[in-house]
Amino acid sequence: MATPLWLFYPTSLLLALLTGWTVFQSLIQRQSLESALQGALRRREIRVMYQPIFDLHNRRCVGAEALVRWRRPDGSLTSPELFIPLAENSGLIRHITDFVLQSILEQLGTVLRANKELYVSVNLAACDVTEPRIAAVAARLLKHHRVLPAQIAFEVTERGLVDVTLAQKTLKAFRERGHRVLIDDFGTGYSSLAYLQNLPVDCLKIDKAFVDALGKMPPAVE
Repeated sequence: MATPLWLFYPTSLLLALLTGWTVFQSLIQRQSLESALQGALRRREIRVMYQPIFDLHNRRCVGAEALVRWRRPDGSLTSPELFIPLAENSGLIRHITDFVLQSILEQLGTVLRANKELYVSVNLAACDVTEPRIAAVAARLLKHHRVLPAQIAFEVTERGLVDVTLAQKTLKAFRERGHRVLIDDFGTGYSSLAYLQNLPVDCLKIDKAFVDALGKMPPAVE
């Protein structure tokens, strides 16, 4: 015998209420974290750290990659995987990118001026790649700190190349000003080697998942 439909109404109503409550709590948490991130920018809780880059041929340090970290007043660290997507969705990422560029030149300007061969790479969000703004900001800061454009490289991920046409113009502008352009995490996005011929790129950074297995693969059987 068929079950009356009205018996499912309480369960459906409960599921709807639980779903709505979960969504509501997620929005509240996101707004709270966004507000905290805005405050962190004002209080300069956002820090720039550096991961050295070595030339494997001579084992010399040739530069560094700038990394953004958020250290709370209590000393705890908020993962970039949590606050960077939030910053991208809220538009705060533009302020973070500007802050990173300014911090690099304030902290390492003297070192870079004394060592013209060194460079620092900066990660860009998708909105940075589709707008010409960053090239102008970088030019102003470099002129003020007397650092060469070649000493600041820009990294973009495959996932950041949503609009290849706009990205092509922005990356071309970087190259024309003397910056190097790198594609980060190559192989994890939706693109392929075919589109690279249309992008002004100096270097590919292959995703870690593809290089971890190097030297461990069994020999091919002919």
